[in-house]
Amino acid sequence: MCVRNSRMLKEDQKKQIRSVCRTILSEDADYGEYSAFLTDRTNLRGRADAICFPQSTQEVADLVRIASRERIAMVPSGGRTGYAGGAVPDGGIVVSLARMSKIDYGSGLLHVGAGAITANIHRRAEQEGMMFPVDFASSGSSFIGGNIATNAGGIHVIRYGMIRNWIVSLRVVTGAGQILDLGANVQKDNTGPDLKHIFIGSEGIFGIITEAVLRLTRKPHDTTLGMTGAASLEEVLGRLQEAKATTDLLAFECFDRRSALEVMAHLDLPEPMAISPWYAILEWEGEAEFPFDLAVAISSEQKKQFWKYREGISESLSRHRIYKNDVSIPGGAMPSYVEKIRNLAESLGLDLAVFGHAGDENLHINLICRSSMSADEFNDRAAQFTVQSYELIRSYKGSISAEHGIGLLKREDFARYGDPARIELLRSIKKLLDPSGIMNPGKVLI
Repeated sequence: MCVRNSRMLKEDQKKQIRSVCRTILSEDADYGEYSAFLTDRTNLRGRADAICFPQSTQEVADLVRIASRERIAMVPSGGRTGYAGGAVPDGGIVVSLARMSKIDYGSGLLHVGAGAITANIHRRAEQEGMMFPVDFASSGSSFIGGNIATNAGGIHVIRYGMIRNWIVSLRVVTGAGQILDLGANVQKDNTGPDLKHIFIGSEGIFGIITEAVLRLTRKPHDTTLGMTGAASLEEVLGRLQEAKATTDLLAFECFDRRSALEVMAHLDLPEPMAISPWYAILEWEGEAEFPFDLAVAISSEQKKQFWKYREGISESLSRHRIYKNDVSIPGGAMPSYVEKIRNLAESLGLDLAVFGHAGDENLHINLICRSSMSADEFNDRAAQFTVQSYELIRSYKGSISAEHGIGLLKREDFARYGDPARIELLRSIKKLLDPSGIMNPGKVLI
């Protein structure tokens, strides 16, 4: 089914859209305001005919019905912090959820609009003496709707799991404009399959998440943060197992020497400890002793500084031309995989920075363009690297997208390396929920 990717909307279409909610049209938009909705962290630049700002689920449904009838593409837009191009439009309507930002508390749950900023949800939970445990470097600007649509993880997955574990119920608008309430706000509900999971991680290709009810948990007490150096990734993973045997970890993050050097230079931080090829940051609750050397943060300020070495990596690397891979590798195979891709990067004349969530087997592979290399040459070599890297991942039975999703950038890779039966099932679900094919076209599925 074809949808409009034309730059121009008809006058009657503009009138219909503007009758629903505040709308900015491309021809009369202030460029500074308008351009922010055409990209994400990939820095890919898209285009759109209109940007709409609904304030309720009903307004979203009204917009979707118009778009479905007129065959106009729609792209849900949150904080646009993704790294897969999932929020980059190619014509049609961008639907910003920014005005749907309510956060209400009741009975130990948070009822939130899809446009609620993740950090504001954290603060609201803390006001009630509770915690929403899904946290990551972009929490200050990401929207909860986007977090849910990409099944976000973050630094505490080792303890709390992915965001789907904390979703009690969802309100969504399908690609046909139907409003669905999925899940029940009770502990036990065994009335058939839990359909909210179809939309968690769906990247907006089935419909638009507009509201959610979130589960909270207690705040951990007496947390301690430490950093350790290691001679190899294998040694890092050995310390992870030793730490897991000793305590219930809240986080276990790792990064290589190149990542540390980038952060130190960009944020003007001192050497974290004795120079090492690898580093790991551990966070745990209560008292614990570990059978390896560990620098322990002795103040809240030092804790913040320790976290900067890990959470400042992406920002620090953004000073360069980089190409990202976000992958999952079974723990025992991670050292072998990293050794092979280091050799591969070197053979292609590329620099490499590796960091990630060692506790949940997720690594972020960052190729860095050398100053002597043109952008086109870098992109070509990075593409060669990625093909060989993904072949390795397939041999290890890992994942080519651990947490950033498929979006625009990985859809061809997903078609090549994904399970054909699963992909065909996704196509069938999309046809059922989005019969006009308007929802985030060109993303995830080719």
